[in-house]
Amino acid sequence: MEFVAYVYVPAIRDIESRTILHTLRDAGFSISHLGKNDPPKKWAGSIDDAVALVISGTDITNSTFIRDAKRKLGLTLDIHKDTRWTSSTISMSMPDKESLSALCRALSRKVITYASILGISGAGKDQKWDILYMSEDCPVDLKQKIK
Repeated sequence: MEFVAYVYVPAIRDIESRTILHTLRDAGFSISHLGKNDPPKKWAGSIDDAVALVISGTDITNSTFIRDAKRKLGLTLDIHKDTRWTSSTISMSMPDKESLSALCRALSRKVITYASILGISGAGKDQKWDILYMSEDCPVDLKQKIK
């Protein structure tokens, strides 16, 4: 079974992307693949190189794909530049529910987070989500989507 998690954050800029990548590393994950296309290419660069790639891009939604092939983590950073979006999104999937939940909690402690949720991959958007974190300043539209 594959689990999926979403962490909603106000913005992902240089400092947030650096913190996210360091949090991955500190939680025991590595970046084996990184890129702007899915599936991402093999990666052997530094954190600074990864940060530069994450924040590069001019699309309305700037997506970066990260994978840890050994631990089977897939992670996507979606930086939404469209004013209709109230948050950027870190989406993750992996078969180990406990590790995924722990990573969500670690990210919520390290970066300003509106909410984080955990569910089962393929169960659809109307599934019962485990709400791991919800801040008081979470935008109303995001709260409505989650609950």
